[in-house]
Amino acid sequence: FIIQQLLVHNITPICVTTSKWKKEEIEKIAPCSVELLQNIMGSNAKKTINQNITHVFDPFFDMNIEYGMHFLQTSGTYITCGLRDQPPFPSINSSTDKESTLRGALAMSIMKNISILGNCLGVKEDLESAVSLHGKHKKMNVIIDSKYELHESINFIRRTFFDPSKFGKCVISL
Repeated sequence: FIIQQLLVHNITPICVTTSKWKKEEIEKIAPCSVELLQNIMGSNAKKTINQNITHVFDPFFDMNIEYGMHFLQTSGTYITCGLRDQPPFPSINSSTDKESTLRGALAMSIMKNISILGNCLGVKEDLESAVSLHGKHKKMNVIIDSKYELHESINFIRRTFFDPSKFGKCVISL
């Protein structure tokens, strides 16, 4: 959804991922580029840094904040809406040494004068603005992963918050 909003404003983001995307998924966000994190951290890191990255939108700060700080330019903005380990039980791949990673990222944010914003869903006006923008721009498509009926609420919650293969929004009909 963020990608679609940026495209409407003529901003073409670089989408960095830790897993490979399917061709159909990449086509849904064209003309954006999709880069694997492992690829841009290696020999292409300098090229990525030189792209003047001013904003990072990151769903899982406990996984990615260090990378975000690395690529953000001075006075950039890092926006996150959650943690990978938000559920009551840590995932199997959870790092046990997050403290040093977070300390390093915070130190870099101070050196680079980076603003860190935590924002899950925003306020009512944010949603109204997004819906209004969507209504004005017919080319903007909200990518729907799956639809559920009310009696499928558990499956909706499971897919929305716990399924790493989800691509797009999950919708429940009331």
